[in-house]
Amino acid sequence: MHTLNFQSRQEATQSSAVVGEEQRVVFLGPRPGGLVGRDAFLAALQKELDHAPVAPRVRVLCGTGGVGKTSLTVEYGYRSAHRYQVIWRINAERRSSWDAQLGELAKALGISEGGEDARIRVHQYLARMQARWLLILDNVIGSEALDQLIPNAGPGDVLITSQQQTWRAGWAMGVPLLDRATAVDFLLSATADRDARAAGRLADELGLLPLALTQATGFLRSTGWLIGDYLQLLETDRVRLLARATPGGQAVAGAWTAAIERLTKDNPGAVTLLQLLAFLAPDSIPVTQLLPQADALPKGIPHEIARRLRAIASDRFAQAEAVSGLAEYHLVTPLGAGTASIHRLVQAITSDTMTRDEKDAWRHTARLLINAAMPNEPTDIALARGQIALLLPHHEHLLGPEHPDTLAIRHTHARWVGEAGDPATARELLAALLPIHERVLGPEHPETLAIQNNHAGWVGKAGDPATARDLLAANLPIRVRVLGPEHPGTLTGRHNHAYWIGEAGDPTTARDLLAAILPIRVRVLGPEHPGTLAVRHNHAHWIGEAGDPAAARDLLAALLPIRERILGPEHPDTLATRNNYARWVGKAGDPATARDLLAALLPIRERVLGPEHPHTLSTRDPLGHWIGEAGDRRAARDLLAALLPLREHVLGPEHPNTLNTRNALAFWTGEAGDPATARDLLAALLPVRERVLGPEHPDTLATRHRFAWSTGQAGDHTVARDMLAALLPAYERILGPEHPDTLDTHDSLASWTGAAGDPAAARDMFAALLPAHERILGPEHPKTLATSHNLAWSTGRAGDPAAARDMLAALLPAYERILGPEHPDTLDTRDSLAFWTGAAGDPAAARDMFAALLPAYERILGPEHPETRATRDRLASWIKRADQHRG
Repeated sequence: MHTLNFQSRQEATQSSAVVGEEQRVVFLGPRPGGLVGRDAFLAALQKELDHAPVAPRVRVLCGTGGVGKTSLTVEYGYRSAHRYQVIWRINAERRSSWDAQLGELAKALGISEGGEDARIRVHQYLARMQARWLLILDNVIGSEALDQLIPNAGPGDVLITSQQQTWRAGWAMGVPLLDRATAVDFLLSATADRDARAAGRLADELGLLPLALTQATGFLRSTGWLIGDYLQLLETDRVRLLARATPGGQAVAGAWTAAIERLTKDNPGAVTLLQLLAFLAPDSIPVTQLLPQADALPKGIPHEIARRLRAIASDRFAQAEAVSGLAEYHLVTPLGAGTASIHRLVQAITSDTMTRDEKDAWRHTARLLINAAMPNEPTDIALARGQIALLLPHHEHLLGPEHPDTLAIRHTHARWVGEAGDPATARELLAALLPIHERVLGPEHPETLAIQNNHAGWVGKAGDPATARDLLAANLPIRVRVLGPEHPGTLTGRHNHAYWIGEAGDPTTARDLLAAILPIRVRVLGPEHPGTLAVRHNHAHWIGEAGDPAAARDLLAALLPIRERILGPEHPDTLATRNNYARWVGKAGDPATARDLLAALLPIRERVLGPEHPHTLSTRDPLGHWIGEAGDRRAARDLLAALLPLREHVLGPEHPNTLNTRNALAFWTGEAGDPATARDLLAALLPVRERVLGPEHPDTLATRHRFAWSTGQAGDHTVARDMLAALLPAYERILGPEHPDTLDTHDSLASWTGAAGDPAAARDMFAALLPAHERILGPEHPKTLATSHNLAWSTGRAGDPAAARDMLAALLPAYERILGPEHPDTLDTRDSLAFWTGAAGDPAAARDMFAALLPAYERILGPEHPETRATRDRLASWIKRADQHRG
């Protein structure tokens, strides 16, 4: 075997040996030292060459300057030398040197004599060879080298290195940067320094570029310096340091010189873009976002830079040409969606060629472009979140992470993250930002107070209303002292404090606080200021939650057209008012209209906010509820079952809104005919609500109520009665004795008291409850009708079937008029009327009424619904009784 140790073409020529009719010729140059982290790539390269279907087999190692393309081809030649009869490397960067290098190869092959030029003789020789050969074309620029230097035939392999990336299909193999762990290990193993943290910083500063890492280790070994010393020098004297050659003779500063020179001549717009990108953060640069149309460039950009930018901002094609020109030479890496990244050393070398004034001008330009690209009160919140997230690192790069302007953008970013549907991340972003604000601006600076306020808000929206309330309670007196009691910021703090008091379970206090704030807002800001409208919205909401749904409905009905006129019909706040208006329409007794309002709102929220935005989900949840209340219980159950996984995915399994959906799904599961499953679902939910919200939070009480009700529906009437008897005092103490939810608990307690065997007590409880329902909710509210129904039923059970019949006969027209003739509650009233008609002595009329009722139950609830089966059984019973009575 011939020994490989070739350092020059002269030595290669002298060392050629005859093997049969073919020469064994090798020229590679020195074997690269310190090549690390490339075994997998070299194995993949060998596999590519071994399996390529057409000879000669061509592969192009492409990548940014200094990534180690040449070293990889040389190392491959050394590792695979036993495979090849001829191995020859040609420096293809300059056309003028090709003939001489091919002549040297011809001489080494012993074919230097002949009439043809060296290229033809070499290509003919390689084409006739039986043994495999390897030709390396190093630093190819342009396509001419392909025609001139690659043989048309022969059993060989051609390896090309180039910064260009556009090649024939299947040829290109991108050479990646080193991974960080490998780069750090290389720095530590090549030096006497053991400072892994400093090595990591240096690896990052050098962008994991093998050439730069090799240059650094050579410098450190020759000087005996530590890595920290090199980092300091890199900061203070970068130009001279990067111009220093590696042990192999290359300088980092020269890695991209040829590419930039070619672009300066052929694509000046690309060079303009390169100079802009040199002053931004290296990763995820939103090129399209930063470059508006030529006539929309922000004011203040220096004249000459503005002129050059207009040339690439004039249209999208011009921008694409600039980006593709840089990408062709691996000076930038397009990332899709109008973004690109750039190696930090390309940035450094680009900026280092500028004067101080030129650097200042480009920095100023970059800052103006970033500020102009920032979204301001966007309608597409998710898009705004993404835009700010892309721009923020570049703002930090220019001004520093703690500059007041950077902090303001981080604050805005957190807001749009939350508004886009991620309150937990918004909370964490502001929690991280708050101590920086306190240190940089001071703990009582207005901006710091605003961060505290908004952090509390996202704490609440992420599922912890009690903590939000307490944070705002601590923030409010500082606002009063620093800003004044009627400063808009103080009023906002009072507003938010009141809101989270309500969310934490005290709707009455929230209502009263907002009632006190509203006239101050009107006087200070004006009656139609968005801040005033926000107070009106929440005041209406807490009026409803405190027990007056009709007043809440009417207040929101008056507010909605004002919000539509001032904010626009699709502004998120306008949509929030539409959502709440529908809720209180339903709560005030019109479930069908509430259903229809929400059904119309849902597609708008999906389009404006996105289908998984928390506000969109907050429309789907009540839509399911009011579909059920309007009569389609199975559809309500199915809609909520589909919604629950989305809630868990978007908000988390223990977020209060997720728990609300679990509560509603359990309820409508029971109402759709499976009370035992509803009971079990609520039994699993209750301890979660007690732990997350507290045992006396209104939502926890609501789950206890529904758990008791489902327990009774599942057959255990006495336990249901006792659970409700224990629950009622908590409702009366927390929400008040006449709150609608307290009245509902009274109603349920009376129902299960009767079912547990004491119909007279139930009758008396319903009789005492009915006037409160009529006074608070109105005589035709569905809940008032339900209490009237229950009173009639208990009256019959207590021994007066004729009175029960007459009460139900008077009640049925109201049900048919208010809820509709096929609403389940209307059918239930018809069922009760039929029963007590028979019990009062007319079994034939009862039979006929049940016979007319059964098809409606089968059609609306389904043939196997428990109510349908019960009606079928009652019909059979009354048929039998009517026959006996006639006989």
